[in-house]
Amino acid sequence: MYITRNDWVMGRVACLGSRSFENTKSNYKMYNLQKGRIDFLLDSFEKGKNQTKPSLDLLKFIVRDDIKKIALQQFYSFFNAGNAPKYLIMDSSSEMADYKFVSAKNKECFFFAYFSDVKRNSGTDLLSSGLLNIDASLMGLYLRFFAAIRSKYPDIPIIYIHYPSKFEKRQSLLKRHHNLRKLIRQVSHKLDNFHIIDIPDDKVEMQDSSDSLYHFTASVYSYISKEISVLIKDE
Repeated sequence: MYITRNDWVMGRVACLGSRSFENTKSNYKMYNLQKGRIDFLLDSFEKGKNQTKPSLDLLKFIVRDDIKKIALQQFYSFFNAGNAPKYLIMDSSSEMADYKFVSAKNKECFFFAYFSDVKRNSGTDLLSSGLLNIDASLMGLYLRFFAAIRSKYPDIPIIYIHYPSKFEKRQSLLKRHHNLRKLIRQVSHKLDNFHIIDIPDDKVEMQDSSDSLYHFTASVYSYISKEISVLIKDE
């Protein structure tokens, strides 16, 4: 992702983080890699221009054009930035729900997406390697990534936003939410200038018109944007 020399924020956020940041009315521009799962980000920062890129050929398996546009972000990186980002803002969406999909014909062809983003008639042409396990191996990926980013951008403040799980009924996903919160707390104890935003359940309301458990009312985005505003300072 080619970036000008204006002040900017590095984003790895889905709609929760994106809308909340927009609500801050910050003068910083966010450049976002929405489905940059942590293993992909780590590979990007450790290998730079030599990283293995996702495949454009696999976009045909994605359901909607708007999702294809999000997937296209995976083909770009932040390495051409003219200046350091002011902040890194992440939310928990990608580690919670993004699968790695791989071509059955060529294991080096891949992309990241929700399971529901992929056409059901993909058949045997597209394989899923599943979700990341939320365990010590994920802890290692986070710590290596944050070490890599702090090596390139020393002392960059990191803001991590948890998706609310108030309306989730699936026990497997509730367990993932719980374990990820626990893991991120452990990460925060190992790093300076690392900030967690986790909205209390009593302030979480689901958007009435939404068919998703993870689309919320304006009050949720307002709450998180105020928490972000406390942490970022426009210059």
